[in-house]
Amino acid sequence: MDLTRDDAPAAPAAATAAPAATATAATPARLTPPANQLSYAVATWLQRVDAAAHPKAKLNSPPPETDPKLSQHKLIYVMAPTSGGRHVALCLYKARLRPNGDVAAASPVSEIFSLLSAPPSFLLPGDEDLIRFFVAMRSGASSQTGSATEPRGKIGAALLQMLAEQDKLLWANSWADVGNGLVYPLKGGVMREAQLAWREEGKGLRLGWQVQAPANARHSGADQVDYMLPTDPPWYIDNLSCGVLQLNQGGAQIPLADLQALVAQAPLLTSNDKLRVSQLLLAHGLQQLMPLPQPLPQRLRDDVLPRPVLTLDAAMLADGSLQRWHDFAVLSFDYDGERVSFDPSQRVVRQKGDVTEIIQRDEAAEAKALAVLQERQFVAPATLPLSSVKGGLLLPTQAEWIRFGRDGITALREAGWKIEKTVKYRYDLSDVGDWYAEVVDDPADGGHAWFELELGIMVAQEKCPCCPCWCN
Repeated sequence: MDLTRDDAPAAPAAATAAPAATATAATPARLTPPANQLSYAVATWLQRVDAAAHPKAKLNSPPPETDPKLSQHKLIYVMAPTSGGRHVALCLYKARLRPNGDVAAASPVSEIFSLLSAPPSFLLPGDEDLIRFFVAMRSGASSQTGSATEPRGKIGAALLQMLAEQDKLLWANSWADVGNGLVYPLKGGVMREAQLAWREEGKGLRLGWQVQAPANARHSGADQVDYMLPTDPPWYIDNLSCGVLQLNQGGAQIPLADLQALVAQAPLLTSNDKLRVSQLLLAHGLQQLMPLPQPLPQRLRDDVLPRPVLTLDAAMLADGSLQRWHDFAVLSFDYDGERVSFDPSQRVVRQKGDVTEIIQRDEAAEAKALAVLQERQFVAPATLPLSSVKGGLLLPTQAEWIRFGRDGITALREAGWKIEKTVKYRYDLSDVGDWYAEVVDDPADGGHAWFELELGIMVAQEKCPCCPCWCN
């Protein structure tokens, strides 16, 4: 597409003679392009647009011959067990290749940053991006090889994914084998599911992960893998294959890294531990996360009604640069002697002989109790630290607290509520029945007529003394 037309009318080479009435020496004639001709700037810009949209084929010269010496080396990424055997590490090696491309020998790269600042000639396209991911993943002290590190977190998972997709991930049974070229390709495998299980270990039980076998495996069912990596998502290594693990956490909101650490640190359970651990797992609702080490007879109770419990309290908290009292209440529930907070995730579990009773919480009754308090102007705190208290509630003003202390507490008690008051509660109101005063002579005043005066009030027909004073 040529947007400068050869057949377009050419601009006149010089101005033609103009009538004397319209052209003077002071006002020379201005030439304007014909209406059907583009300006130079527009025409050249459109040419560039056309060239970009329809590039012409280029005749490339043949690539230069590769220096045989440069193709004898390659950067490789090797995984091998650590000295303890329970973990694996990833390390960068400079490999010397055989004529067929296999690794003849390799040495660890100790100066990783030099690969980026002064790239060696044997680096392949894309190696620099992988090196940057490896540098970002490294943490802690280096291992014996100088650059080995355990793949961790999201960066570790991303790096393994790229290495597996590019067939650049190798395995060695030991770091010594790498030096002799004994490395094997790790192939990317399918995603596999895993769940927690108890395995027999000696005379006890040990918590671990059971991994579902691949669909094309010779045997089905759950199995173990050689290694499970603390990446996010976790990766497995099993029989020279690697891939992503999908962990069944049973709905438990535990961070992946914390869950992996808890499993790795799980102690060996003896026969005396099994029953109590099973009871505690069931009490905390963790039987979906991991199976019980010992089956328990269970009974579900849905016939226990909750009794609302309101605890009245106060705390001295920071309010800007000052400290002042903040009054609050906490709503909880009593299920036949078992106290639970307002948090609906808290379970009600108790042991009755050999049977574990699971009491189903009455959500409707609990919501009704909260509505009763909301009708009395109680609201949930909007800011920390009180907003972190499960079931925490506030009244808007001191007048509301006084009104609740005078009338609301009695009404709730009559409705079956349990009211608890801490020593910091500030609105314990009672009607004053009468005043009293007692004057007692001091026999040790030496005749100076000193006496002790005690003033007080009568509440529920009992004396509540004020502070005594001395007068004469």
